[in-house]
Amino acid sequence: IPEDWEASKLKYRACINPTKAVSSFSKDSDELAVFLPMEKVETDGSYLTDIRKPIKELWNGFTYFEKGDTIIAKITPCFENGKGAFLGELDTDIGFGSTEFHVLRATSNKSRGRYLYYMTKSDLFRQMGATFMYGAAGQKRVPTEFIEDFEIGFPSCDEQQAIADHLDAKTALIDALISKKRRQIELLTEQRQAVINQAVTKGLEPK
Repeated sequence: IPEDWEASKLKYRACINPTKAVSSFSKDSDELAVFLPMEKVETDGSYLTDIRKPIKELWNGFTYFEKGDTIIAKITPCFENGKGAFLGELDTDIGFGSTEFHVLRATSNKSRGRYLYYMTKSDLFRQMGATFMYGAAGQKRVPTEFIEDFEIGFPSCDEQQAIADHLDAKTALIDALISKKRRQIELLTEQRQAVINQAVTKGLEPK
């Protein structure tokens, strides 16, 4: 790692699976909060916030998180596939989700949220996490201890932000190119089918 970076375990740079005790909301609140089941979170970091429920209905039995946290799927194969998201655009201040999520919360003077998110998307994190999974086949999970003790280089908070901003721009560009290529493939597939239809119904010389 660069000389001016500091190797550190995640538990010293972020809060892992923070408890609801730190929340300013009441467990009896009727205020609506976003609910994220696993199927609402994609492998590309996107997520849908169309499910809203009263906080009092979600307080017990679900994973708690706040706007700006990072969530990571802990169960196979969702973990290996990269399911997770940075919740910087969460529509409510707090939310709840599947119990199969781990939560990372940046600390103001030690880490930045989007840097933590991109760290969880790295091959190093994913490959090492997969080796630490436990449980029966089809139900293996990444333990909290792996995330807490995962060690990686950390630059200053300013450099973390710069890295995250750079990756935002680059990944957005790549995603846009992928989208264009997918559309081109769709059009070529349609053209292929049209050529086949024409040939078998009108022959090689339609006129």
